[in-house]
Amino acid sequence: MIHSADQWLFVLRRHQIRDQRGLWINSFLRQLAFALVGMFSAVFVYEFGKTGLMDGGVAGGLKLLMVYVLLIRLVILLLVIWVGNYVIRRLGYRKSVMLSLVITSLGFGFLAWASRSGELAGVVLGAVMIGLGVCGYWPMWYTLMPESETEERMGRAFGKINVVVSISQALAPVAAAVIIGSLGFDKLFGVGIGLLMMSGLPMFFLRHHIHVDEVNWREFFYWSRESTFLQAGVAIGGKYVNDMVYADLWPIYLLIVVGSINNLGWFKAVVVLAGAGFAYLMANLFDKKADKKLQLLGVSGNMLMWVLRLWPKEPLQLLMIDGVDRFFGSITETFFQGYALRRAKGPETFSFAVYRLVWESFWGVVTLVVLWMGLSWFGVTVFWVMAMAMAAVGMAMSMMMREHHKQALGVSS
Repeated sequence: MIHSADQWLFVLRRHQIRDQRGLWINSFLRQLAFALVGMFSAVFVYEFGKTGLMDGGVAGGLKLLMVYVLLIRLVILLLVIWVGNYVIRRLGYRKSVMLSLVITSLGFGFLAWASRSGELAGVVLGAVMIGLGVCGYWPMWYTLMPESETEERMGRAFGKINVVVSISQALAPVAAAVIIGSLGFDKLFGVGIGLLMMSGLPMFFLRHHIHVDEVNWREFFYWSRESTFLQAGVAIGGKYVNDMVYADLWPIYLLIVVGSINNLGWFKAVVVLAGAGFAYLMANLFDKKADKKLQLLGVSGNMLMWVLRLWPKEPLQLLMIDGVDRFFGSITETFFQGYALRRAKGPETFSFAVYRLVWESFWGVVTLVVLWMGLSWFGVTVFWVMAMAMAAVGMAMSMMMREHHKQALGVSS
């Protein structure tokens, strides 16, 4: 029997450490799967589109890729609140995460089918399943991170996970390029399925979580009328636009320059590994002094790198720019996520986590529609200028994130 406040705190901290370890192992394996498949699924969809489904060539590949990402984000936008309220709250974290991993694996399976058969339906169904998988996974992650650590150690906890994720992402690109070159895209998706299912095992060791925090569209729009939450939504959306361009479109630009999937794999491995050490240093600094001036340095550097990316045509030049960009990116990522996770901490953490995905997806859909029109009306060259300019603007918008609510938010259901 527990008698003292110190004993209660000891037990709580022990549970929090267990949750953190589960998150570290899960993040490593899941991000390894997505590092293998994520960037190269974008390459696969791009190559699929080049065959002539949507104009053919580079423009056709980019259009199909944007449709693919747009479908993922539309599914999240329309369903994440429903999934949060009627699936995650009823099943709990462990079961909902396992369900999301199964659904995401089905998405990878559909992409493998598209690779073997050439059926466009495989790409479409893959996007829908991956979007559903996101709905079941990230609300858990964005909730458990703030719950499993104190505000004073939030940066350090995120930094540890970020380093773990960076190591997995550094290992994956070269391995993925080798698998594609020797066995094909379908085998790559098969390896991704295996890693995804393995990543679910640590979730069984999490403590049981009971949710009383409901989510619904009425509450989302109520929150959105409050200025500080609306400001947070703009910041979240801007950061996602930057991340989307970097994760989904930038690899295609690199592929065009470096000329082969194998070269692309080595390129990304070097860049990701270079940023891992910076990420941990920034995380520790965030806990000691969360200084907006340092965040401004990172954001300004990232914006400058987006401008510079338009000029070089040699792989070595792009490698240097991308490496410097990851230095600045380690600052912006740590400070943005640190502020966002600190802000989410509280009695309505789950709501904030779900609504964060709504904002990300809304801005993603808007950005993709604008880029589609730019590509259709002005061509590939203008498209790249637009994409990189929108990423830079999105990074500037991320500066609007603040740590705490200035007043309590909530509405009766």
